[in-house]
Amino acid sequence: MAWYLTWSCQIFCLLLLLLHSQCSAKLCSHDQSSALLQFKQLFSLKKLSPSSACDKMVPSYSKLMSWKEDKDCCLWDGVTCDTVTGHVIELDLSCSWLYGSIPSNSSLFFLPHLRRLNLAFNNFNSSQISSAFNKFPSLRLLNLSSSNFHGQLPSEISHLTKLISLDLSHNHLRLETPVLYGLSQNLTELKELILDDVDMFTVVPSFLVSSLQNLVSIDYHDNLLNGTIPSGLFILPLLEFMDLSYNQFAGCIHEFQNNSLREINLSNNRLSGSIPSSIFELVNLIDLELSSNNLSGILELYMFAKLKNLETLALSHNNLSLSTMFKANSSFLRIHSLKLSSCNLSEFSDIFRRLDRIEFLDLSNNKIQGQIPSWVWNMGTDTLNFLNLSHNFLTVIEKIPCKNLEYLDLHSNLLEGSLPVPPSDLKVFLISNNTLIGKIPQLICNMSLIQILDLSNNKLSGRIPECIGNFSNNLSVLDLRQNRFYGTLPGTFMKDNNLRTLNFNNNQLEGTVPRSLINCTMLEVIDLGNNKIHDAFPYWLGDLPVLQVLVLHSNMFYGSITHFGEKVSFPQLRIFYLSSNSFTGSLPTRYFENLNTIMNAGETEKKLKYMGDTYY
Repeated sequence: MAWYLTWSCQIFCLLLLLLHSQCSAKLCSHDQSSALLQFKQLFSLKKLSPSSACDKMVPSYSKLMSWKEDKDCCLWDGVTCDTVTGHVIELDLSCSWLYGSIPSNSSLFFLPHLRRLNLAFNNFNSSQISSAFNKFPSLRLLNLSSSNFHGQLPSEISHLTKLISLDLSHNHLRLETPVLYGLSQNLTELKELILDDVDMFTVVPSFLVSSLQNLVSIDYHDNLLNGTIPSGLFILPLLEFMDLSYNQFAGCIHEFQNNSLREINLSNNRLSGSIPSSIFELVNLIDLELSSNNLSGILELYMFAKLKNLETLALSHNNLSLSTMFKANSSFLRIHSLKLSSCNLSEFSDIFRRLDRIEFLDLSNNKIQGQIPSWVWNMGTDTLNFLNLSHNFLTVIEKIPCKNLEYLDLHSNLLEGSLPVPPSDLKVFLISNNTLIGKIPQLICNMSLIQILDLSNNKLSGRIPECIGNFSNNLSVLDLRQNRFYGTLPGTFMKDNNLRTLNFNNNQLEGTVPRSLINCTMLEVIDLGNNKIHDAFPYWLGDLPVLQVLVLHSNMFYGSITHFGEKVSFPQLRIFYLSSNSFTGSLPTRYFENLNTIMNAGETEKKLKYMGDTYY
């Protein structure tokens, strides 16, 4: 019985303590509430575009809608108060649809106790970052990323000496050397510095770190930085994350002096020399990306297998020669992304057999010859979704059994035989520039998720399956040019499809242009050139609202090219190619009034792009 009384007494005391703490917690003061409500008045609400990162990372909604006078401001969305003093100490308005600007006299700066301020993913209407941001002496986190700020970063930011995290990325900001020097000298407690996509072209690289010895994460991605990478970056004792990609750094990569690094991204620079041997000692490394530089030397791939935690390895597009000699126990246990394009590989190494977790594999632009071994399709049986084997010397492919594969690129090889039936879940299938023969198998119409299908530049023949026009509502690019197809064009293009590019050039197709093409309201390119199509001019294609390229040359079109009615035809047309037909009469001038490319010389330099290559 005594234990029961003791237990009851403890519970009673705990309840009293909780009640006391709730009663003693102070409410938001009138001054703070008033300051926040005034700050609210600066903005209209403008919902972010669907392409915004909001909703993918955090919910996107207008937090200001909950800011009302009759409610304690400590309970407003995005506002956090100190439970003892009632001071507003955190303000998180990321992804809140704010549209407007923050002047230097804004009431936001009447909140001197702020420790965390997050205004990321809003639209501050190309305004400058106010110098008044230095009025937060206790600020530990400042995030102004992706919020449409413009202009020079004010030097007053360097007065926030207690900052631990600073993120100014993805705006239109310019950072000069004196301001960066101030940041590196004053913000000595900084652990996270994210400045990617900030213009730092004039910055002296030696000031990138200076006194920032507590840095854990540094992101100078896409900053126009040049010169050599400061040696001080390689000796920061606590650094775990380093991203200097998409700059213009030259020179060699120094030896790394600490083992704390988990992610290194130096890709897309002008770095030269060999890969430092110290990289193979970074036992905590998860992500190593060195692609698109001028690195050279001969490397044994199994050396990277020493890094047992490695998940991403990217060495593509250097001057490296990669040996894939197999050694016992040299497996990549955790690798899910392997990018080895242009690494002078000559075979499918047995090392690849053990890629049980692989999701992304790029072996393009190498010297791999012969048949694709059947075990390739068993790599990452349940995980592989991207495979690029293009620009090799592969000759035989029998089947593609991968069930989760979404992207498969086999173009520009020496593949022979029939067109293999791709997996039904494939979204991108590129097998152009080979010597495949035979018909398109009817089973291809089971690919209901396909978005890009490129079978061009082969020796395929027969009739194009009628289902091609309606087998996938997701299809955006269909390229069958330069084959030997005959018969008529498929006439079953369904409504509400997503076709943007349709290319049947250089085949032996006959008949007329199918009227169902008018259902393809997203079409930008129609290329029917070099066939045997016998039809009058398809003037009704002028109703397609975004059509930019219409190629009908070298066919058997006949009659006049007539504009019917007063409605504007071909409003977005840029390329209009009709030669080598049997048209008669004059060309309607109203067609040419909308040829923006011809009228604007600058526009002619903008070529249509398709999968990274020049298309027209």
